[in-house]
Amino acid sequence: WLARKRSVAVLESGPKIWYGTGDRRHIVLLLKGFKLGVRRETLEFDDLEVSCLQVDRRVFRQDVEKKFLGGLLAEHVMLPYRAIQGEQLLTRLRLKAWSSIISEVLTDLVLEYGDLAEELLLDPMFFLLEYAERRARIFPLLKKHYATLFRGREGSKNIAELLKTCSQALEELEGSGVVVKKGRLIGISEGFVAKTLREGYARRWPRVSFLAPFIFGFKRRLMSNIAETMSFIREEIEQAESQELEDPRTYLYLEGYERPYFIESSSAEELVRRIESKSITRFEMKKSAEVGIAGVLNTSYVASYDRDGERGAKVVVKKFDDWTCFKWLPIALYALGVRDFAILGKVRMAREIRFNRLLQHYGFKVPKILGADWKRRLLVKEYIEGETFAEIVRKVGFRGSTTASEVAAARMVGRTIGQVHKLGLILGDCKPSNMILRDGDVYLVDLEQSSKKGDQAWDLAVLVYFLAHYAVPMRPTKGIRALANALLDGYLEAGGPLRNLLEVTKLKYTRLFAIITLPLALVELVELCKEKLRKAKASQRPSDYVDRPKPFL
Repeated sequence: WLARKRSVAVLESGPKIWYGTGDRRHIVLLLKGFKLGVRRETLEFDDLEVSCLQVDRRVFRQDVEKKFLGGLLAEHVMLPYRAIQGEQLLTRLRLKAWSSIISEVLTDLVLEYGDLAEELLLDPMFFLLEYAERRARIFPLLKKHYATLFRGREGSKNIAELLKTCSQALEELEGSGVVVKKGRLIGISEGFVAKTLREGYARRWPRVSFLAPFIFGFKRRLMSNIAETMSFIREEIEQAESQELEDPRTYLYLEGYERPYFIESSSAEELVRRIESKSITRFEMKKSAEVGIAGVLNTSYVASYDRDGERGAKVVVKKFDDWTCFKWLPIALYALGVRDFAILGKVRMAREIRFNRLLQHYGFKVPKILGADWKRRLLVKEYIEGETFAEIVRKVGFRGSTTASEVAAARMVGRTIGQVHKLGLILGDCKPSNMILRDGDVYLVDLEQSSKKGDQAWDLAVLVYFLAHYAVPMRPTKGIRALANALLDGYLEAGGPLRNLLEVTKLKYTRLFAIITLPLALVELVELCKEKLRKAKASQRPSDYVDRPKPFL
């Protein structure tokens, strides 16, 4: 029978190859010039029943390269098979199919995690499980199939075979500049991340993929008895839903962490419990505004708990749900033309993680991130005991005068921001409440609006002009002015660009703070900035006007 066919490749797949069970054999023929395109028929040879799928080789190639039939044909070479004819052709098609899938997965990761994707590390097993999860999400009946495929002794053989193919595909992608090997793990290249974010996602809509399981699997049943077919499908889906696939995110890491960085949880409490290696006996969570970390629009919480006899352990849990865009949307509209704000929760969360790691790399003090749940947009950070700069400014505003330690703290804050700007980075939300002073160090918190591009003058304007927000009517403003003076001195001493000081004196910044500050205090701070600018220009520092260095990461 095969001799009469114009086949260029023949393979055997199905349960007999995948699980080592079943009496029915499944054969796939790649034919040259097959006018029907795709055809399935059942053949009987004595006591042997063979399900034969005949496919035109061009249709098969199109499904491998462009998902012409939703990848259902390509799956025959992607999963374990036994080559009967045309082994070299089948190997090339398998490699091309896995390269295509891996590229799609990497593209989605970049669009999901943004710039943070450059720091993701993936175990090759991630691609196998991600592929299985995606297929099961589209075709629920396949969930049982994949769960069985990776289980037991046969499952170990299947995984080993597929990992070998994945490794070969990753080597090709490394040569194309898509991925970078880092030991046993895989990183996404900076060039691929930049290109993907620039071009966006070209949606690949499978043409008839949603019909394929009915065409190929249930054609005979549909034609004979629709009621029986629907009952059969319902039973199969119920069985498939009872199966569990391993979560691919357990094979997703962040550079510098030995354990999986992203953890799935049902709540903030469960996330903290999974991060902690010790047992937790008491757990309570309060909004951080109640303990003075931030304002009423904050989405951070302080979780306190007891662990193994240790009382009063604390962490900060920050939520990035998209409803919090209402926090930034009015501000973004009001500051239109001056500063662009990140609105989406996943973008803000990615920035928080990325710039926390970036600033830590450069030696700045930031709260250590202990873990994250990307799906629920939860981030668990170290709790920093200390006094916020806003608390210092508030006391000065009420008294109208400063102490030597308060002036020193302002100078230290200015020096820290100047060092950040010298590296070409922008914090984005530089309010005094986002800086905590402890043991002579300044901790930078709330980095969700940080970026590498934009206007650094916005940071300086927020930091300086926000001081006037704490000025008290009928009280002297010389204390606020003294803090601003020390802050600007520290900023310039650390190498903060002089052009930023020039920018903050312009109307586009002063108008934004006019509605939240005491007018007299704001005018004094503007005049102070101009005075500092004149003195700095007189000292002739041409280095202030050179291009900023490119950040390391």
